[in-house]
Amino acid sequence: MNKYFEQNEYAGYDFIDLHHRLTRAYSVVASNLFFQEAKDDLKSQEHRLKLARSAFYLIAVCEAIIDLVGEDEREKALAEVKDELRPGDVDELFKHLLDILLK
Repeated sequence: MNKYFEQNEYAGYDFIDLHHRLTRAYSVVASNLFFQEAKDDLKSQEHRLKLARSAFYLIAVCEAIIDLVGEDEREKALAEVKDELRPGDVDELFKHLLDILLK
């Protein structure tokens, strides 16, 4: 899988450990998303880097979790997600992302 990471330090962890790491990773991303939304300060390079860095931590953990699932199930899950996530209004996509993160 590792679309973004040639070597993913989270690969090989069990689900429980990945769950704890996922919780830590998505809470940072959600916090930064709320901060950016509240401050509307994406003009600052520091804030853009913080937001991107947080998202990449989340991606790394999610990729490690996806790698634990069989290929057939991954493909089916990906197809279902692609069917649900279609390009749309930026505000609508942001709201959908927050809904997913906060479930």
